[in-house]
Amino acid sequence: DPQVGPAIPRSSAIAVATAAPDLRPLPKSSRACAITIGLLRLAPEGTRITSLVGRGDGGYTIEGAGISQPLAERWRDQLLEESLDVRLTVWTHGKTGASSERRFSYTGRLKHTSPSDLVPVTPRKSTSLLRAVSSWARASGIRSLAVEGPIQVVLNKGLSKHRQKIWGKGSQEQIAAFSERLAEAGQLATLSELVIVPVYRNGHQWKDAHIYAVVDVLVR
Repeated sequence: DPQVGPAIPRSSAIAVATAAPDLRPLPKSSRACAITIGLLRLAPEGTRITSLVGRGDGGYTIEGAGISQPLAERWRDQLLEESLDVRLTVWTHGKTGASSERRFSYTGRLKHTSPSDLVPVTPRKSTSLLRAVSSWARASGIRSLAVEGPIQVVLNKGLSKHRQKIWGKGSQEQIAAFSERLAEAGQLATLSELVIVPVYRNGHQWKDAHIYAVVDVLVR
């Protein structure tokens, strides 16, 4: 029969068949999300934060509105003192004129997150830890708590991670307290992702925010 397409050398076919799958990175213990919340203290007066996203690897995004270009640039310069790189994007949202609004977005990566290896625990210990995480959230004042998981994600070297997703509502102080409590868990559990969406009512200061958090435990 006529051959369709180029022939694959036997050695190449073997290489394809035996190629190892990409290894998933192991989660690290990190204070990054707790530090990222602290960046909001630098926000200029009148800033309306629409969202903050922090990751365990130190990356973050802060979006909002309500400040001028010079103030946005000043805040960027302040963020650079704690970040390796900060990119500021400013744009106008809405129709021109009185209904338009200046929006901003910062993306950066923290300089000092002190990452360390998580200690693998047994599945039973993981269940106990993640149950405690929910208790820490409530003790910190997080309300309207909803929890999903743990979700098992296979990694490598006989390891997996148990991932728990948390939704709730709280003030900046309560969210910061929850993040700090997780940071104190050290090498047993880590806050891998945190999303804060402030709720503004009657003024420029937010009292509460919706939060989404991802907590990982390393399991052997």
